[in-house]
Amino acid sequence: VRYKGQEYVIEALRILKDMNITNYVYHLVGNGDSSYLKGLAAKFGVEDRVVFCGGLPHEKVFSWLDSIDIYIQPSQTEGLPRALIEAESRGLPCLGSRIGGIPELLQESAIFDIKKRPAQNIANIIAKLSKNTLSEMSTHSLEVALRFDRSSLEKRRSDFYHSFYKYVLDLKVRK
Repeated sequence: VRYKGQEYVIEALRILKDMNITNYVYHLVGNGDSSYLKGLAAKFGVEDRVVFCGGLPHEKVFSWLDSIDIYIQPSQTEGLPRALIEAESRGLPCLGSRIGGIPELLQESAIFDIKKRPAQNIANIIAKLSKNTLSEMSTHSLEVALRFDRSSLEKRRSDFYHSFYKYVLDLKVRK
């Protein structure tokens, strides 16, 4: 789906190739017609570094996430990006666009502008990655994912309902 922004990552691979950084392979998971993206990979001369994995059953997604080194969410539109949270729950260093709910989940240095030179922005971030930076991003991912752990969400939901209930009772007492 074009609004997912995968073309920017493919173009970033070409920019990285021009910078003699050729140790990245982009794996795309999902159903749909991949001909447009395959054409871009060929156009940019990076078809050997773009792998179309096809659709995965949800029970295999975590195994796939465990097999990759970095997760990128280059969306042009997004609400709360569940896939990003799932990647963070695996301790993956994550990058993402400054769209929707993505920025609240990432460190500022891992966020790129999708509206102005997105491929260049992605390439710049990747080119600066170091083992130390990746380790910090991984730790951050795990910390963020804990906010979405089932028990954490249930506690927040319960606290909200109790607070609202108390508020309603206080309104009744004031009348």
